[in-house]
Amino acid sequence: MAKDAIFINKLLIHSIGWITILVILSVMPIPPFIENPLLYRGVMVGLLLTSFYINYLILVPQLRFKNKKWWYMLSLIGLLASVFIVGDLLNSSLIKEDQVRQFAPTTWSGRPIGFKAAKNIPITLFSFIGILISSLIRFQERAREKELEVASVKAELLHQELNFLKSQINPHFLFNALNNIYSLAINKSDKVGTVIIKLSEMLRYIIYDFDETKVQLSREVKHIQNYIELQRIKDPGNEKVTFAYDGSDVKISPLLLMPFVENSYKHSKIDQDKNGWIKISIQVIDGKLSFQAENSVPNDRNVHMNGVIETGKNNGIGIENVRKRLDLIYRDLYKLEIKDDRNVFEVKLELDLDHEH
Repeated sequence: MAKDAIFINKLLIHSIGWITILVILSVMPIPPFIENPLLYRGVMVGLLLTSFYINYLILVPQLRFKNKKWWYMLSLIGLLASVFIVGDLLNSSLIKEDQVRQFAPTTWSGRPIGFKAAKNIPITLFSFIGILISSLIRFQERAREKELEVASVKAELLHQELNFLKSQINPHFLFNALNNIYSLAINKSDKVGTVIIKLSEMLRYIIYDFDETKVQLSREVKHIQNYIELQRIKDPGNEKVTFAYDGSDVKISPLLLMPFVENSYKHSKIDQDKNGWIKISIQVIDGKLSFQAENSVPNDRNVHMNGVIETGKNNGIGIENVRKRLDLIYRDLYKLEIKDDRNVFEVKLELDLDHEH
């Protein structure tokens, strides 16, 4: 797409430029000693085109861009000299020499002063202007190409970094899920089959949907619900988890919310703390997604690893990756607040989906 845009831009600039030149030449007064004004204009256009594209296509890319400045200067001088000589040969049949004497002072021999210049300087001057314009255009195009190359490299680096962050999230989830299955298997629970089905749905989401740039919010919500159900199967006595979703179906980056849910389970120690609780809500209002996760904080502060959230150390890979992904994908279109007091840990995330980049 970028290359197509560059080509269209070049075609437009060149077309406008040559139309402008043709208009100027068509209205430009021609000296009365020119025998065939139309042919004279054609010669000027031909030499201008030739010098323009020799400089644009050959001299600038092959010499100037390769820092062969002296060769470039010598080549320009040679090009202008060639234009002058060719113009002299072509103009021999276009100019009425006897009429030039009426417009130019003469020497003692009676020949007009600067007769050669009178014939060829206009063409050479036009060619020189064309060379300058072609150089400016070529340098501008090169600068634009460099900008696009830098943008392409940045986009590729962004893509690679996102893939790296995603690759870190998958093992993090699998460790938790496999631990759940292991616990049930050790206890010979008849719910192992149900857990495996839930896990297969979650793995399908990760494997097939995680490679997509954006997914429907409903698919992300289903993934979260499966996770909650898996946790409830592991600890059926704990029903102090509430989940609210308003049914809105916008598109977001996959597995963006899941680490916050995992964090709530991890740091509330809800499977160990009888007084533990978790509240999660997702809603979309006026094009803005609002996600909120709250969880209780155990009385023993040593088991609440708030430092992990803030620094990303130890087991805080999931949350830290979400921060990086938010910076990469949503940049200045999100607000993330993490509050920790003595009894409650709260995460609020707001995404402005109406103004995505």
